Amino acid sequence: MRATNAFPFILALAAAQAFAQIPFKKVALTPITMGTTETPLFVGEGVTVGDFNKDGNLDVAAGIDIWLGPDFTKKQKYGAGAETFNGATGYASYYMNLPAMDVNKDGWMDIPVSAGVGGKDFWLENPKGGTGTWVEHPIAAYAGFETNCLYPLLKNGSLQLLYATNDKKVGYATPDPADPTKAWTFHQVGDPSPPGGSYNGYILNSHGLGMGDINGDGRNDVMVSDAWFEQPASLVGDPLWIRHNFDFNQKKAHPEITATNQAWGGSHMYTSDVDGDGDSDVVAALDGHGWGLAWFEQVKATDGSITFKDHIIMGARTQEATYGVAFSELHSLQFIDLNGDGLKDIVTGKRWWAHNKGGADAENEGAAVLYAFLQKRGAGPGTTTFTPVLLDSAVGSGCRLEVVDMNTDGYPDVVVAGKKGVYVYLSTNRTPIAILGPSWAQARRSGWRLSIMADRSPGLAVSGGVSKALNLLGASLPILEASHGGVLIRKD
Repeated sequence: MRATNAFPFILALAAAQAFAQIPFKKVALTPITMGTTETPLFVGEGVTVGDFNKDGNLDVAAGIDIWLGPDFTKKQKYGAGAETFNGATGYASYYMNLPAMDVNKDGWMDIPVSAGVGGKDFWLENPKGGTGTWVEHPIAAYAGFETNCLYPLLKNGSLQLLYATNDKKVGYATPDPADPTKAWTFHQVGDPSPPGGSYNGYILNSHGLGMGDINGDGRNDVMVSDAWFEQPASLVGDPLWIRHNFDFNQKKAHPEITATNQAWGGSHMYTSDVDGDGDSDVVAALDGHGWGLAWFEQVKATDGSITFKDHIIMGARTQEATYGVAFSELHSLQFIDLNGDGLKDIVTGKRWWAHNKGGADAENEGAAVLYAFLQKRGAGPGTTTFTPVLLDSAVGSGCRLEVVDMNTDGYPDVVVAGKKGVYVYLSTNRTPIAILGPSWAQARRSGWRLSIMADRSPGLAVSGGVSKALNLLGASLPILEASHGGVLIRKD
């Protein structure tokens, strides 16, 4: 069988009628090798997208490679070192690509990277159309949390790195505007996790991290698996943020699911008004190497403080009949409207061979599934449900995935990377969104894009047929309104 760099086919979704109107074309970016334990080439376990050559098309970066859009058949190296790795025994040197951003404000998208558990985070400077290895610059010498990521935490037009230090403090780092090539400055949000809880604390291999406005004061808060930290009204002097304890890990509350979990936490956490009652709820996996997926309904405690009521979406293997599906190791997660009904859906999957072949994780050798959980609201608070829909059973979702419009039809596509390879799932057979003024393709070449990148959105929601589109950075950016469904687009 001849290796190929593009392996498209339409996913068979007829069994899931609710999702049948969103067929995907699967494109394999990594070639298929024969005679090895892992069939696709393993380059890294996190992916990012951006228009790195400024041709108006989004490109895909994973490991040390970039695949150029729109067809991803052309590849170029941007990083240094080995290109492929043996997933049965090792890890990639560019462990996880973080959200692309223009770090030095020169008009070209750069690529931040996490080197792995307890390793360094750094960014690669775009050579402005040049070739060869991009110049590496430091972000943090040690970045705890396997799900450390860049977020628009401060809503100031830039992205900040959320992570933990080697002394177990959680916080964020910001680049120096005067010299972005220097290591970023750390700002502490919270002290180390208190002892005696169900969570191992803020360490190199912690999981479960995210941000969003939980209390509705207009400021983004930070979520970890055992608490959320309320952003104070002023950040002058770097005050500690207000800690509110809550067990999003559910180690004690749901032992039927989490008894065998490793208390490391879940993966990427999100806030959203899931049940439409006007406040922010939380969506999270329970353990990135174990079982469980849930949304947490915000409710008021007897003293008026904020707490949450758990709603389990998926449990352990023993509960498969109850929830309709069971798979472990939800190590990456996105929360975004996939089917255009105005409600956000969950996209996640299994991190296959997370700790290599023979690892001790729950069902380490299980199918490398990729799923969407489609949201449907009920008649009252707490009645929201999520219906599982299989997207693929041979890929998984690694440590970080992207859900963003790659083929300029106005609808989100899915991009994943892991030990099974790198893949793009392009939405097909859907009517493109017509925008005001120039055509969508022309607008894209001029720097406009749909603002539907869920893991970077601060929460500027608008009603609309395609999704609750979001302003990518939360700054005062130019906004146009599309002529279809009220979807916002913005110019970088």
